[in-house]
Amino acid sequence: MRFWLILLYSILINSSTLSAYILKPIKDSKTELSLIIVPGASISPEKYALLAHEIQKQSPRKLWVNIAKIPLNLANPLNINHAIEKAQEELRNTGARSSKVFVAGHSLGGSMIQHLNLNEAKIDGFVLLGSFIARNKKDYLKTIPSLTIAAELDGLTRLGRIAESYHLDIEVKKNQNDAKLHNPIYVIGGMNHSQFSSGDQPFLVRQRDLEPEISLDQAHEQVAKAIGNFFEYQVSPIQLNAIRILSQVNKTAKILRPFIEAMLLEGSYNLKPPCSQVDHQDCFQGSPWTSKMLVEFSGLEESKVKNTDEFRNVWRVFPFFHPKIENTCDASDRNCVLETRTVSQAVYEKLDSLDTAFAPVSASEIRVKFKSRQSIFTAVGEEFVDFDESDGDSECQKLNQLALDWAINASSSKALTRYHQKGIPMIMGPDLGPYNNGPQWIWSPLTMELMGGKLQVSSPCLKTPLDFPIKKAGGMHYCKLLSPARALEWIYTDSLRNS
Repeated sequence: MRFWLILLYSILINSSTLSAYILKPIKDSKTELSLIIVPGASISPEKYALLAHEIQKQSPRKLWVNIAKIPLNLANPLNINHAIEKAQEELRNTGARSSKVFVAGHSLGGSMIQHLNLNEAKIDGFVLLGSFIARNKKDYLKTIPSLTIAAELDGLTRLGRIAESYHLDIEVKKNQNDAKLHNPIYVIGGMNHSQFSSGDQPFLVRQRDLEPEISLDQAHEQVAKAIGNFFEYQVSPIQLNAIRILSQVNKTAKILRPFIEAMLLEGSYNLKPPCSQVDHQDCFQGSPWTSKMLVEFSGLEESKVKNTDEFRNVWRVFPFFHPKIENTCDASDRNCVLETRTVSQAVYEKLDSLDTAFAPVSASEIRVKFKSRQSIFTAVGEEFVDFDESDGDSECQKLNQLALDWAINASSSKALTRYHQKGIPMIMGPDLGPYNNGPQWIWSPLTMELMGGKLQVSSPCLKTPLDFPIKKAGGMHYCKLLSPARALEWIYTDSLRNS
């Protein structure tokens, strides 16, 4: 009922209508603002009327809203500049004389407003709803203020991608407070993708979105408050308005912290490139998770082994990258530290390269080359190490269980309760193989299969004894490791999709 009342209201107050979706101001103030909303794909303008009215209620300013009409309800780089130009013209013709104009975009709309020609559009700020500043659009962060509002239970714009933005656009900046105020990021707990609009949703949204835990009214109120605070700071950047922004962003930092820590452990290529591919120091030499797992794999005390991991393409033949043991230790030498080298390659979903946040942003697998446990035990002075005893079990399975354990321990209590009550459990299956030839192991992916209502993860392995017929290939143990970031994305997002 409330939806139809607001829709009727928005039409009636525009009796001289040039656009059926212009909402005239409901308050008066010396400062006049305008907001243009660009809908998501296949979502018609009237489905944003409720949110638009709530934004007007939460803002103390004289605020005009125009919900842009896009051909076929599908914003794209070819029509977005004309659509915004027309929306601005409609506002002026209806009587708007705003000192500042903001553009908000939901989902695809948020992606497409980043194709605006800012020299011509004369926009004072962006609002991204269930969207984010794209990896190839970082210049916008410098040129225009932007507010990113994300939903914790967004099944299309996943939380992991928002965490990536928070780390790169705020956390690593020299002055974090300036970044928080210029380009704040805010996550609303319990909200989903659909709740940025209202009414029936497109097929893809219905299929992919998660079940919300707050009402539509609650979601709209929180979105509107965040937008109102953003507008107020742009109009009057006084300390009180800054405090409101910083408070929201700091709460979001706590929500996103597990994702950021998991991606740093992974050595995510989306946070920093591998050092082997760039000629500067701002890079990941290797995966911290691989080095952590080498200690677990070795069975040695943490103080007795030091590993250096290196990101390389494991399919390369010239040069060929092998794991190494750099020294040996006498069994009687308690101070000796075994030094090892491992090789890793993080593999990402092809869809992630499109930067839509539709696919997981974490690695689908980390291809890891260890020296065998037989080699490690021999290097620390053990004699007559039996390969079947040292390397015969599913050692990769044990390591992948540790990734899931890490993700469970890092998850918030709410996320963990949600996962246990509604999610599909993730379990580890026995290692596959061994595939004792390089190509077969390389191109056999870490498997994730639904079996009996659970997601079973199994690692293809390659393992060879020290007396392997091909000497250079002897003493190896290769795994496809589960990234802790992928396990976390499963707990927070993907496990809930079929609930």
